[in-house]
Amino acid sequence: MKAKVIGAMVAVLMAGGMADTARAEDFILTGIQELTVNIAYGNGTLYDQSKAWVVSDGLMNNLYAYNSSTVGISGGLMSYLYAYNSSTVGISGGSLYNLNAYDSSTVEISGGGAYGLQAHGSSTVNITSDGGVRFLDPYDSSTVTLSGGSVKHISARDSCTMEISGGKVNNDLDAYNSSNVTISGGTVAGLVVHDSSTVTISGGQVGLLYIYDTSTVAFDGQDFILGTGLSLDGDRVLGTGVLSGKWFGGTAWTVNISANDPGATILAIPEPATMSLLGLGGLAMLRRRRRMA
Repeated sequence: MKAKVIGAMVAVLMAGGMADTARAEDFILTGIQELTVNIAYGNGTLYDQSKAWVVSDGLMNNLYAYNSSTVGISGGLMSYLYAYNSSTVGISGGSLYNLNAYDSSTVEISGGGAYGLQAHGSSTVNITSDGGVRFLDPYDSSTVTLSGGSVKHISARDSCTMEISGGKVNNDLDAYNSSNVTISGGTVAGLVVHDSSTVTISGGQVGLLYIYDTSTVAFDGQDFILGTGLSLDGDRVLGTGVLSGKWFGGTAWTVNISANDPGATILAIPEPATMSLLGLGGLAMLRRRRRMA
């Protein structure tokens, strides 16, 4: 349903549904000024601690948020939103075609939908509850958390951090460069890991795994079972096939390893308690050897 809403919004925008905003007036807010956007506006700019609230019947072409300004979207339609400096964007409804977050800006999405979202610099994006994004692209040293809602496709690049504890990635999560991804919950249909990226998985479900180059994927679980085509060299999983096991809470999981480059590394890391016992056993054996010597 969420995908249909976003798709319909994009169709409206691309068909010229925002044409009225080209003839609408612009606004600039400074200081602590506030504006409720419930009609059509062309371009808006926020400075200082100003605030703009986009509600039902609100239409906007471009909105620029600078300094410590705040944008709240609970309805309406918007083409482009640009967040700079330490500005804050909160989306709980409505539809947005594209959002770019720069610098140390913060984006909170708990509802509504965005067709495209790009996170740059050291910006932070949190997607919770019923929030929906079609194409999500974190860059630089940005941080994105997904604890609810859904994203169709994610391309994580540079040295960004992606944290998934809930929600759904309906298609692929592609990790490039030196990006860092942690998955502790939720569902990821396909995980594709490139370059020197690192992915740690301790919960949730991953359908397909493709790992390339010198990237690393670590499964932090227990009771591992290697299907046909897989073998274990210490903690390293070799080959392709179905890997299954349980998370430390007891939840069963299965992943289909469809590509596993020789230079890449897949680790099946056993339960910490088991590691501790093995360590104690090794220490006891070492002590016995010393006594015998």
